[in-house]
Amino acid sequence: AKLLQAAERPVLVVGSGLYYARGETALAQFLKQQRIPTLLPIWDRGTVDGPTEEFLGVVGAASGGPRLLPDADVVILAGAEFDYRVGQISAPGLAPDAKVVRIHADASRLRNGLEADLSIAGSPATVLRQLAEECRRLACPPAEAWLAEARRRRDEFRKQCLKTAERLRPGLNGCDVVQAIQQVVTEDTIWLVDGGNIGQWFHQLLPNRCPGRWITCGASGVVGWGLPGAIAARVLSPDRPVILLSGDGSFTFTVAELECAARQQLPFVAVVADDQRWGITASGQIKRYGEPLYSTLGPMRLDRVAEGFGCVGVSVERSEDLVPALREALSSDRPT
Repeated sequence: AKLLQAAERPVLVVGSGLYYARGETALAQFLKQQRIPTLLPIWDRGTVDGPTEEFLGVVGAASGGPRLLPDADVVILAGAEFDYRVGQISAPGLAPDAKVVRIHADASRLRNGLEADLSIAGSPATVLRQLAEECRRLACPPAEAWLAEARRRRDEFRKQCLKTAERLRPGLNGCDVVQAIQQVVTEDTIWLVDGGNIGQWFHQLLPNRCPGRWITCGASGVVGWGLPGAIAARVLSPDRPVILLSGDGSFTFTVAELECAARQQLPFVAVVADDQRWGITASGQIKRYGEPLYSTLGPMRLDRVAEGFGCVGVSVERSEDLVPALREALSSDRPT
């Protein structure tokens, strides 16, 4: 709490450890009180259960993000890991004189990677509640000015993402797909995200849509789990809408599971962003070499593949057709 009392640019990074500690209420109360810019390591389970001014999206995306961690003077990791997504908490991803506080339920993890300035073994939810109480006792001021600057940086970065989408026209792009899905999801929707490139679009454009309800690959970055994951989500939650957002490469890892879903009458909606390449790999190669190297796929008619397995197959090529197609798919009693 004394570190926060003296801090001018604090940043809170909340990871899956806080989610599994059931820390939603503790986090919401802490943020309302201290107004600290808050980030989620990409692919982690989020603990923000609704839109909030303090939550500014993910950190560690291959597509970049607003400059926040490098300018922070105090960084608190609550249930988050020391790994590539937070720049290993070292320069240039972090200022050399920044103070690092790490909160983790597993004491053995506190010395993994670089040692923090302050390490606390305990439930991240419990520690955040205690930290809020101590901040009130010390009258730690809320970080209003820094939060306003952080939100400005976030908004500017998002504008750059949208400009990138415009440069990709004509034709569909990841931005179109994510914005279309945004119009049909509800608070009950279970949303699975499987894929590198389309996953980046998702995390950059929808960082504030209840991340506790996202299901992603986790820190390992694996792909191909989405179809089995959607089937499992439907079995566990038969009355909730299930949407899988996948890349074409990821989808084809386990595409035969469509037969399993059709045979067992487990309807869900799979939206496949088909760019005929390993998009996230190709993007890096184009940036470095000017062209993709051994990372192209297809072309594939995945709608016909779905039909062959007993599902509904739909091919959409225009952005204006996405939302109607999604609404029709959500009303179907077959995997679509």
